[in-house]
Amino acid sequence: MNGNSSAKSCLNLQERIKAISKRLDKVYIEHLSFEELIPKYDNENALFYCDPPYTQGTGYLVANSKTFQHELLKDILSNLKGKFILSYDDSEKVRELYKDFIIIPVERQNGINGKNPKNKVYKELIIKNFDDSS
Repeated sequence: MNGNSSAKSCLNLQERIKAISKRLDKVYIEHLSFEELIPKYDNENALFYCDPPYTQGTGYLVANSKTFQHELLKDILSNLKGKFILSYDDSEKVRELYKDFIIIPVERQNGINGKNPKNKVYKELIIKNFDDSS
């Protein structure tokens, strides 16, 4: 191993940081509740991805799942000018709340390591207010 590999690695790192910096130049990071953030940025060109606390949890403690305002989120999303994609647990409550939207059932392995035979298949819903073909 020669002494140049460390210098080459640092140069590569600097180039990657510059590229990331350029890409994130106009990115804003907000710390707002959904009821403040969504109306603030809603317009015809907006796309919101929402991942609220699931109504039934996923086998681990889900913060705010009982106090989260699921109905308020649905009401705000129902009146969007833009588009939304929402991921939720597959529950009757969610299916009823979003029955007027496109609901796509999906399955995934529950757990980080999908190869573990103890991991069960978990059913989720992808919900959106637009058709991909348009």
